[in-house]
Amino acid sequence: MLDIQVVARAAAGPARLLNPAVQGLNVSLVGKAHLPYDLGLHGRLGTTLGGPPAPGGSPANVRGKGVSYGIGLSWDFSERGSAVVGWDSYDFQTLAGERDVRATSLGLQWRY
Repeated sequence: MLDIQVVARAAAGPARLLNPAVQGLNVSLVGKAHLPYDLGLHGRLGTTLGGPPAPGGSPANVRGKGVSYGIGLSWDFSERGSAVVGWDSYDFQTLAGERDVRATSLGLQWRY
């Protein structure tokens, strides 16, 4: 499966000075293995374009690329619904250096 995401994260309050906004486009291949008891394990590997702004630069001038990867667990509680928990990592290489973004997600999926 091919997954395309828009990655956006902004710090709030005083942390914004130390941890500026991060934006990017992520394209990943996703694989899923079915486990007993209606569980599923999924992993993703891909690339991310974008990243944090350079010091003194604006988010519109961000240029960077990096690898993205993640792993997650899902539980199919019905034929159409699933609860999902996942961990993702986005590693950016920019002119200003490296920046790693880690994210944990919890969600519900509904299949039509």
